[in-house]
Amino acid sequence: IGTEAFISLDNIRDIQIFLTGGIEFPGIYTLNGNSHLLHALNVAGGISEDGSFRSIEIKRNGELIHEADLYEALILGDTSFNIPLKSGDTIYIKPAKKLVRVEGALNNIGVFELKENEVLSDLITYAGGFSRAAINNQKLILNRFQNGDYVSLDISTSDFEDIQIMNGDSIYARKHIIGSIEINGEVQNPGKYSITNQDTISSVIKRA
Repeated sequence: IGTEAFISLDNIRDIQIFLTGGIEFPGIYTLNGNSHLLHALNVAGGISEDGSFRSIEIKRNGELIHEADLYEALILGDTSFNIPLKSGDTIYIKPAKKLVRVEGALNNIGVFELKENEVLSDLITYAGGFSRAAINNQKLILNRFQNGDYVSLDISTSDFEDIQIMNGDSIYARKHIIGSIEINGEVQNPGKYSITNQDTISSVIKRA
């Protein structure tokens, strides 16, 4: 009674984490006691080409305590899933199941992973929406390998919520491509002209 005690933390004990599945260098890693999921993935070389960014399991004492979706952090900026790790935890990166390529006039082009219940509108959100170079931000081209052949479909924005994307699909948004062409011969004004991919031979001759 009448005594005040002060406690300060001098060092944080290291923890050992086991990473397995779709990771570049699976194994047991010793990490700082303050480490989170993103720290552990970085130390192990990151997610492999076949690993999932959308389904990462954290297990403790043999039980699943959390399933993380890295798109929440990497695309949407939400890191609330990043719970502290404890010694003995296992991180399992599941295989990616549905990969879709996005090209053309979208702000973020590349390969994106979709969950089973996600549709085309979700993919457009992850791709950052249409860029300023879009010719028509109301339509997309869907390329799909189906029954041994590639098929190409025009899709309007009104159908985005209903289109189920399949693994291996490719989405393309048409965009303006700027170039130049030289016209010589029997025209009034021969020379070089700037063109877009919307120009035709007749339209350029008319300008000349």
